[in-house]
Amino acid sequence: MECLNCERQLGFDIVTDKLLPLTTDEHGLLHHGDRVFRLCKNQVEFGVCNWLVEKNEDHYCMSCDLNETIPDVGDPVRKQKWAKIENAKRRLVYSLRQLLLPVVSRHKAPNEGLGFAFMEDSRGQSYGSDYSVMTGHHNGLITVNIAEADPLFLERTRQEMGEPYRTLIGHLRHESGHYFFNRLIDTEEKREAFRAVFGDERMDYQQALSDHYASPDKLLRKDGFISAYASSHPAEDWAETWAHYLHMRDTMETAVEFDVAETYPPIVLDIDAWNRLTMVINELNRSLGLPDAYPFVITPDVTAKLQFIHRMVS
Repeated sequence: MECLNCERQLGFDIVTDKLLPLTTDEHGLLHHGDRVFRLCKNQVEFGVCNWLVEKNEDHYCMSCDLNETIPDVGDPVRKQKWAKIENAKRRLVYSLRQLLLPVVSRHKAPNEGLGFAFMEDSRGQSYGSDYSVMTGHHNGLITVNIAEADPLFLERTRQEMGEPYRTLIGHLRHESGHYFFNRLIDTEEKREAFRAVFGDERMDYQQALSDHYASPDKLLRKDGFISAYASSHPAEDWAETWAHYLHMRDTMETAVEFDVAETYPPIVLDIDAWNRLTMVINELNRSLGLPDAYPFVITPDVTAKLQFIHRMVS
């Protein structure tokens, strides 16, 4: 990546949260002022990362260090899918850091760290094969089926599942919600407060999901939930609402940076400002003949859940 004006190489610095213009010395090291960097190893070897690494730090940037499994990138199609997923993951990691949430790999913190496995199943773009990869979270490891980076697969699955919204960043944010539930709701007092808003997470998870998918109205969103899937179990309600909270924070930050929205105090989750912004976004899409970018309705119950997550993060 290079600047179109000065033609200098660019790299993202997680210390300053800025994209820096760089100069290269005779040893291949990158300089910005008094600071010296190297490219992330995934950029050097595969060209899929624009984050910088301090000269004397690890070979991988903070985001790529979270990886535990990546697909066979000898195939250019797989490599392209992986690059899309990495791009979405960097946006997730950036948002988590902005919220001052702990982001450390399982390599460095085996008991509490976060990891990612990006895998391909044998079904390709069709269902019913012997081996399939399910996107999900378990013990700090977020697994993503790289087929989700295929626009055709993504759209077909969205329609089959009756979802108004399905994206890579949405998957990653949702699964990170399961991870941070364990990190943030870590005392009995917090668990009781959670249950008062979301319900009892101790209810049988597998049975709840079976009941949800067996229900004839499983695709109908209920007023107290941000999505139909959120109504399946309190743990999924948290994860769906968590993902939505990250959607809101990231989008509002972007809007403020481009002077599309006013700066709002970080201690306040301004639902009214969000509703005004998404109304504009949807109307712009309609003007271009595109579907609504934001197909959601935030009810008072959903607002209470968003505010609860905001308090836990704050």
